[in-house]
Amino acid sequence: MTRLSAAFTFLAVFTAMASAAKADEPAIEAVRRGAGIANGVAVHVGVETGELAASLGQGAMFIVHGLARDDAALGKARTATAPVAGIVTVVPWQVRTRLPYPDRFVNLLVVDCDTLGADAPTDAEIKRVLVPGDRGAAWVKRRGTWAKVAVPMPTTLDGWPQFNYDGQATNRNHDEEVGIPTGIQWTTGPHRATANNGYRFAHGLAIYERPDHTRGERHAGDHLVARDAFNGTLLWWQGTHGSHVIGSRKLKPFLIAGDSVVRLAEAGKPLVEYDARTGAIKRSIEASLVGAPQGRFAADMGEAVLHGDTLLHVVEDRVAAIDWPAGTLRWTK
Repeated sequence: MTRLSAAFTFLAVFTAMASAAKADEPAIEAVRRGAGIANGVAVHVGVETGELAASLGQGAMFIVHGLARDDAALGKARTATAPVAGIVTVVPWQVRTRLPYPDRFVNLLVVDCDTLGADAPTDAEIKRVLVPGDRGAAWVKRRGTWAKVAVPMPTTLDGWPQFNYDGQATNRNHDEEVGIPTGIQWTTGPHRATANNGYRFAHGLAIYERPDHTRGERHAGDHLVARDAFNGTLLWWQGTHGSHVIGSRKLKPFLIAGDSVVRLAEAGKPLVEYDARTGAIKRSIEASLVGAPQGRFAADMGEAVLHGDTLLHVVEDRVAAIDWPAGTLRWTK
């Protein structure tokens, strides 16, 4: 082999290797299994073919954003993601030193640092945009190995799981980051969605009720809605029949208890426990005050309060104390 032919051979091999590395995107199965994130806001940094972004957009489990480094990658990715356009958006990556997202906003971030080279975001930048806790993770490749990167939920953040915060009705949580608002992280839905019943926050989730008037004002029901508290992504909703609203008073108790949401969906029926992550019904608690009360507030379904391992269901002058782990009645009066 001549020196010239050897040089051409080396150049051809190097070019082929560079092209293969540039076009290589991780498989969707590996990303889901490795990162452990099922839904939310997904970002692929340095998208090339658009195959991963298109796969993440299938089934509308993710809202997907792709960042392309050049026009060629941008064109390929937009062609590949055209069938899921709207769910998936691919844009040019303008400022390489910073990811164009608010703090604590992205649920799933995919970054091949080996391919990006000097353009790869720093560890601090990756962690800045990640949703903390078990609803956020980055799937990052460095030195030939893919690995999961996550950020623990800060101890400076607190939630609001019950109407009065806790079972003692203290109406005060322990959040150390709350302050004067300086911007909007996300907004969605009608502003009157939870006029009198409020929101519940825990584990990075925002739970609330919103009216459903698709069947007319007189037959309106309510949806129990769960969103990601950091970016507003819709996670699930559960509908009910009958609004059970008297004047401006909202009369449906619901709270977050551990990894569950507890709600009395309809008068005359038991409390229902939903999986806070998926909205799936876990159990019905027959020990609650299932009978519709009599009197002025005949549609009032009372209040539900969790104190320790005791769930109190209060309707007017009646109280049922329920063993929460067992779901059995302790006493009533």
